[in-house]
This record gives sequence, structure tokens and C-alpha cells, in this order.
Amino acid sequence: MKLTAKTSVALLVCLMPLCAVGATPDLILTNGHIFTGDTANPWVTAVSIEGEKVLAVGTDAALTATADKHTRIVDLHGRMAMPGINDAHDHVGGAPFGVEAHTQTLPPANPSIDEVADAVHAAALTAASGVWIVCDVGRELIVHPKDARVALDRAAAGHPVMLESYVGHGIVLNTAGLGKLGIKDDVKDIDGGRYDRDADGHLTGLLEENTGNAIRQRLSSQAGVTPAEIAELRVYAQHRLEQGVTTVQVMASNQKLSDLEKAFVQANTPLRLRIMRFPFPEEDALNHEQLGSGEQQLTPLIRVAGVKWVLDGTPHDGELAFQTTDYPDRPGWRGRPNFSVDFIDSQLKIALTGKDQLMMHIVGDAMTDEVLAEMQKLAPAERWRPLRVRFEHGDGFTTPARMELARQYGIVIAQPRPGRPFHALTAAGIPLAYGSDGGMAPFFMFGIMTQPGNPQSISREQALSILTAGPAHAEFEEKTKGTLAPGMLADLAVLSQDVMTATPDKLPSTHSVMTIVGGKIAYTSPEFEAK
Repeated sequence: MKLTAKTSVALLVCLMPLCAVGATPDLILTNGHIFTGDTANPWVTAVSIEGEKVLAVGTDAALTATADKHTRIVDLHGRMAMPGINDAHDHVGGAPFGVEAHTQTLPPANPSIDEVADAVHAAALTAASGVWIVCDVGRELIVHPKDARVALDRAAAGHPVMLESYVGHGIVLNTAGLGKLGIKDDVKDIDGGRYDRDADGHLTGLLEENTGNAIRQRLSSQAGVTPAEIAELRVYAQHRLEQGVTTVQVMASNQKLSDLEKAFVQANTPLRLRIMRFPFPEEDALNHEQLGSGEQQLTPLIRVAGVKWVLDGTPHDGELAFQTTDYPDRPGWRGRPNFSVDFIDSQLKIALTGKDQLMMHIVGDAMTDEVLAEMQKLAPAERWRPLRVRFEHGDGFTTPARMELARQYGIVIAQPRPGRPFHALTAAGIPLAYGSDGGMAPFFMFGIMTQPGNPQSISREQALSILTAGPAHAEFEEKTKGTLAPGMLADLAVLSQDVMTATPDKLPSTHSVMTIVGGKIAYTSPEFEAK
């Protein structure tokens, strides 16, 4: 066959993997600066889509030659596009169960006890009798719970009050709140959580870790799935699409699993969702359904997979991250584990069955060492590598020796926070997965990871992969998402600016002007439509 220019283009396109003979694209994006994430072909100008998958990537001429009269062609006008962002670690959901009190000073800043008391009193004036009043607070009230409880008792006019730490690792209840829940001084601590007491053995009102989580989940479960929650999930999905996020991996930490499943299914958002179990060891009627293993596909966009345990706290709430050295302001105090070594062993053994992925919130370096030691005792590295055990945050990987163990054992670090040694971690070959954890926007973290002058900065292409391919690897989905290549899911974000050339100070303002999920345009901003 004699090759003409037209037949050469057609042959080139159809030699691409998974390009069906005679396939015609439904949508073609042209005239773009498109990051594919494919190391063999990282940048192209056009991408074509058939159904929910990428049909081809390449040049404008090659791809538009495959269009017919039914193909929609969208000119990107030189804008940058990329695979849809995958948020590997977020918390969302939960039915509201009270009246919110609002302070002028917002966490992570520390509203004072007086400011919180004033806000609670104002909420109490309008709340129906006996209704909960809830308020987000900073570290200061969490580490001084007895003073907070006394002030709340005076301000709340008999209402039960819950102060919630903005980082989610502790709550403070006033006397009416403890009474409404039937919590008395003789209450026993639970696995993974603790009731704080004063020197005389009386409850201060502070509930740490799983004690607080269980109460939040209990109150939310009493409310059930509400129209307000469904509306909030839809608002949340819209916000994430505007950021260029197409997948969110969310922990079922705010309500029981079945309620979160129902809420997401009823919300029917365009986001891809992976819900991760967040169980409690006590198998009572509230949390028994959280336990189990294996993946469940609820809808084409929603699945349940993975189990998460919080093994230690954070440096912020009561300095509970388990460290090898003393906290500077508390000689002799290094934090503590939430669970026994036996419990951790039991979960690692379950992980070795390969039925479900294990995720562990681990912040302190001593907690990191403990889990690594137990993994080494239980099985060789080749058994662990395919399981992709996740260390959520992974702050404890601070030495080359720990990083080498992480590489050998196939550990994935999800939601590495600002201040982490990104260069050292990537150079060590440790997979990193972006996570917002309730507030860290994708391109805020992109700017952190690529900060000029920081010896631990990484390249902008590496940072893009941590937003896309890294989280896909973290959920065993790298064969379907995270890169733009023939046969991959057509999840894309078209950006408001080119993050490869934008100045560092402009990066955090980056957002999506068009977001595509499964080949369908899920969001378009007015600024793109104006083009």
C-alpha cells in the first residue's frame, strides 16, 4: 500500500495501543499543552476520547484527522491540561447533629476560651432546648480541657457542648455533654482512645482519638442520612471539580460506613470515590458493619476498599505523635501509641492475606519504627511489596535507613504534609500520593513541593505525578487512571494557568477551568467559556 500523508496519519494513530479499528472519537481537545504523565511521551498538544476512555494522544493534525461530523472538538487555546487530580486522603460526610457556634478567630489559629464561650453562648440563645452546640477550635482548648469545660458550663445555658479539634484528634465535652452521653468518671478507656482525667481521677471532658471519634460517629448516626448532608456532598464535589480533582479517596471517619455509602450514592456526584473503612475494635451495634475486608463496587463511580487505623496522634493535639525524643516543652514526654503491639500485629497479619489494603495514620518516628519492626518480623519484603501498605502522612521517615526500609517493603506515603523531605523520599523510590486532608488544595501543595531554594524541592513534573499517578498507585488503579494514554480513563483537568511556567507566588491560585470525568465534561468555568 502506498502511504500518503493522510494514510500515514491514520496508521500512526491506529498503531497506538487499544486503538480500535475504525474508532471515531466523541471528543477531541486540541491546541493544548497537555501533560500525559507517560514518561515515554510526557507532553502532547491533543487528546481524543471515545466513551469514557482516552482513544489517542498526539498532535492536533493526527487526532483531528480521525474526527467525523459527530465529534466535538474543543480548542484549549494553549492552556495546560493534565490527568485528573486524585486526592488520596480526605475526610468528608457526616450528618450535622447540632447548632454550630462560630468564633471570629478560626482554626488553625487558637480562639481563646473567652471567645469560644461567647460564641457558644450566642448559639445557645437561639438553639432549642437540649440541642448540641458544636464548635471547631485550635490546640489551646484541647490541651486545657478542664478550663474549657468550666467556661462552657457557664456559657451554654444547660446545652450539651462539643468542641472539636480542627485536626480531628480530640474533642472536649462540657458537663451537660458528658451527662447526655452517659459518660461518668468510671468509664473505661477503649482500644485506640482515652478519656482524660485530672489528678483526682475525674474526667476533664477531653476525649482523645477513638473515644472522640466514636462519639462523633454515634451522634451523626443518630441523625442518619439527611438532605443537608447530601446537599453538602454536592457542594463538596463541585468544589473539588473546580480544583481539577476527579477522584477522592475518603475515610469513613465521621459516620458509620453504611450511612456514608448511602449519602454518596444519593448525592450522585460526578466524582470518582473510594471509601475507606474506619473501624473501631469494639464490635458493638454501632460499628460492627465497619469491619470486614475486600472491595465492594457500589456504583460505577463509587467503591469501598481498604481499612484505616489511627496508630498515633499528632504533635498538635496534646502532643500525641509517638516520638523517639522528648517534646521540647515537656521533658520526659514522647507521645504514645494508640494501640498495643499485639493489635498492630493482628492488623498486619490480616493485611498479609491480601484481601484488603491496610492504611495506618502514623506520624511519630517511634511509631514508624515500631510498625517497620513488626513488618520485618512477620514477613520478608517480597511478601509486603505487592500489598502497598500505606503510611498516612509518614512524617517519621526522616532518615535514610527508614526510607530504605520503606522502599524495600513497598510502603506508600499518602498525604505527605508540608515540611516533608520530598526530594529525599522520591530519590529513595518511595511512592508519594497527594492528599488534601480536609484543606490542602492541590496547587498549594504543588507550590510547597516545588518551592525554589528548598533543597528538598522536586521538579514540577514530579509534583504533577504526585497529584495524579502517585494516588492512582496508592489505590491499585494505575492501570486505569493517573496518566493520559490510550485505554486509560478520560479524567482530565484543564488549568487556569500553565503551572510549568507560572511564578511560585501564583501557583496556589491555580484551578480548573474545565474538568472531565469519564469522557464527560463535569465542570466548565465562565472564564473558559468566554474563550
